[in-house]
Amino acid sequence: MLFQRIFVFEMRLKLKFYLLLVFSPLWFNESALAQLNLNQEEEIEFYKSENNLHARLQNFTTDPRANNIDIFYTRFDLTLNPDTLYIDGAIETSFTAKQNIDTLYFDLDGSLQVDSVKYHGLGLNFIQPIGNSFWIKLNQQINSGERDSLMIYYHGVPVGDGFGGFEKGIHDTTQKCLYNLSEPYSSRNWWPCKQSLTDKIDSIDVIVHHPEEYKTASNGLLISEISNAGWTTTHWKHTYPIAPYLIGVAVANYSVYEDTVHFSQTDSLIILNYVFPEYLDTAKKYSKNLIPVLKFYSETFGDYPFMKEKYGHAQWTKGGGMEHQTMSFVGSMNFSLLAHELAHQWFGDKLTCGTWRDIWLNEGFATYCTGLCYEKFYPDQFQQWKQNNLDLIKNAMPQSVWVWDTSWNVRVFDYRLTYAKGAYLLHMLRWKLGDTDFFAAIKNYQNDSNLTYNFSKADDLIHHFQIQSGQNLTAFFEQWYYNAGYPSYHLQWVQNNQKSVSVYVEQETSIPESDPQYVAFFAMPVPIQFIGEGYDTIVRFDNDFNGQLFKVDLPFIVDSVAFDPDLHLISFDNTVVRVPGFEDGSLSIFPNPSSSDINLFFSVDFIPKSISIIDETGRELFTSEIVVDRYAGKYSIHANTIAAGIYFIIVKSEWNEKIVKWVKAN
Repeated sequence: MLFQRIFVFEMRLKLKFYLLLVFSPLWFNESALAQLNLNQEEEIEFYKSENNLHARLQNFTTDPRANNIDIFYTRFDLTLNPDTLYIDGAIETSFTAKQNIDTLYFDLDGSLQVDSVKYHGLGLNFIQPIGNSFWIKLNQQINSGERDSLMIYYHGVPVGDGFGGFEKGIHDTTQKCLYNLSEPYSSRNWWPCKQSLTDKIDSIDVIVHHPEEYKTASNGLLISEISNAGWTTTHWKHTYPIAPYLIGVAVANYSVYEDTVHFSQTDSLIILNYVFPEYLDTAKKYSKNLIPVLKFYSETFGDYPFMKEKYGHAQWTKGGGMEHQTMSFVGSMNFSLLAHELAHQWFGDKLTCGTWRDIWLNEGFATYCTGLCYEKFYPDQFQQWKQNNLDLIKNAMPQSVWVWDTSWNVRVFDYRLTYAKGAYLLHMLRWKLGDTDFFAAIKNYQNDSNLTYNFSKADDLIHHFQIQSGQNLTAFFEQWYYNAGYPSYHLQWVQNNQKSVSVYVEQETSIPESDPQYVAFFAMPVPIQFIGEGYDTIVRFDNDFNGQLFKVDLPFIVDSVAFDPDLHLISFDNTVVRVPGFEDGSLSIFPNPSSSDINLFFSVDFIPKSISIIDETGRELFTSEIVVDRYAGKYSIHANTIAAGIYFIIVKSEWNEKIVKWVKAN
C-alpha cells in the first residue's frame, strides 16, 4: 500500500509534523529518480494531445456476424517503406469456429484491396463491398469447435479516417516514418481484422520487410533482423493475449538503446527505446526516470504483466501517446506521459475495457496513476496536480464519467470526464475506503483469473472494491460514476469554553432536479481541519444526510476551520462560517445565517419548552410552546416569512432560558 494519510483523528502541529504516521513498504529511495522541474500545465497538454488523437472517433462497430469465430493467432507479413504510404501485406488468421460456419466476415477499409484468399492451398471466393468489411465464402463447412486458418493477401494506400489508421510522419525536417494508431476503430484501416472488444488474439507474429536504413518497432520480443540486398526483414513475436487495437507497428530511422529495471538480484526487465536520432541524448537523459515508476507500479498493482518479453517506447510524430502492448508510442520522454502510458500496461492492456462505455477503466486509471507518481516522487506537486484536475472537472457542464452515448464522438475520450473526473473518482474512493482496502482491491482485480489478459467492465471492478472493503458501494457509483454533478458544502461551526466544537454541514448540488443525471445528495466522508493554539487537526466525519450536525472534543481553542484542505473530494464553492454559540454548549442554532428553516440542536442537559424570536427593537415576531423528544437532540423552525435582518432567539427550558443572535438571510 501507499503512504497512509487517512485518519479518523489526525493531530498535526503548524509545521505539519504528523504525530501519527504510517509508512508503506513500497516507499523507495527517491534518489533513484532524477529530479525534474515538472510543469503541471505541460502534463495536461500531453493528455489533451492524447484526447485530440481521438477527437474524430467514428460510430463504428464490427459486423456482429464476425463473432462466429474466436481468433487465437495472427501472423502479419508486411512490406513497408516510409518513403511511401503504402502497404503490401499477407495476414494469416487462425481461429476456432464458435458455430457451424460457411462464411467468414472481416473488417477492412475500402481503401485496401484484397488480392486473394488462400485456404488449405486453394483460392476462395470473397466479396469486398464498398465500406469497411469483406466476406469470404468457404468451400466447405467448418463445424463448431473446429480450429482452422486462412491467408488474406492485400495491398493499397491506407486512407486515414481523420483519426487513426496507418500514417506517414516527418521528423528532423526531412526524415520520414510510418506508424499506426488503431484505437478504437482504426485497425481495419491497415489490416483485415475482427475489430471488437470481445476477442483477444492469443499470440501474434509481426514480420516487416523495409529498406535497411530503417528499423521496425512492434509488440513482444525482437526475434531477428536479417538484411539482404538493401532490405531488412524484422520479426517480432508476442505471446500474450492482445486486443486488435493494441497491435502497433512503427518504421523509422530509429536509434535504439535499453534501460534495465532490476526487481531483484535475479529478476530484471528491459525497457527498449526506439527514438529519432536527433532526440537520442534527450531520451537517454529522461527515460531512466521510468525505472522507479515501473518498480512502483509492479509493487502496487502486481508484477509487470508482460515479464517474459519487454516494455518499450517507439517515438512517433504525434503528440501524446498510445499504449500499444509492450511498446507504447510516444511523442517525447515527458515523465507524465511515460507514467500514463506505462500504467496502461495494467489498465487497458492486461485488463482491457469490455465496452467503450467503460473506457474509464483504461484512461481514468492511467491518469490517476500519474497522480500517484506525483504523490510518491514529487509530493510537493501532488496538491497542484489535484487542483488542476478539479479545475478541469468544473470547467464545463457537469456530466457523468460513464459514457451514456458512445455515438457522441468526442465524449468517449473527453479528457475532462474520462480522464480527469475518472481519476478523481478513484481518488475519492481511496479516501472513502482507506489505502489498505483500496490498493488491495485493485490488486485483486488485476489478478482475477476471469479477467486477467481479458476484458473487464465497471461492475467487475466494483465487485472487487466491495468484497475487499465489505462496503456496499452502489450509492457511491450511482452518484459519482453513472450520474452527474457535484456538491457545494456549506459549514457553520461554533466552539464553547469546554472546547467541544459543533459543525453543521449542508450541501447543494450543481445541476437542477429536472436533469436526468441529478443527484440529490452526495454521501461522503468529509475532512474538516481545525487550527488553533499551535495545533492543526483534521477530523473525518461521515456525512450521511443533508443538514447534519457533528460534534468533536478538541484539547485546544479553535481559531479557524477549513473544509477538505488536502482536496480529497470533488466539490466547489464551499463556505465555512463561524456562528455565535452558548458557552456551555448545551444549545446550538444552525444554520446561522439561514434563509428559511433553522434548527435547534440541544443536549439532554437543556430540553427546550418554548421558543421566541424578537427583532433588534425587542418586538416579538414569533413565540410558541414546543414539545420535543429529549433524546432527539433537534427541533426545526420554519422561518420563511420573516424578513431578512438581525434577530434574537430566546429558548426556555423548565429551569432557565438562553438567548442567541440569529441572522436571517435573503
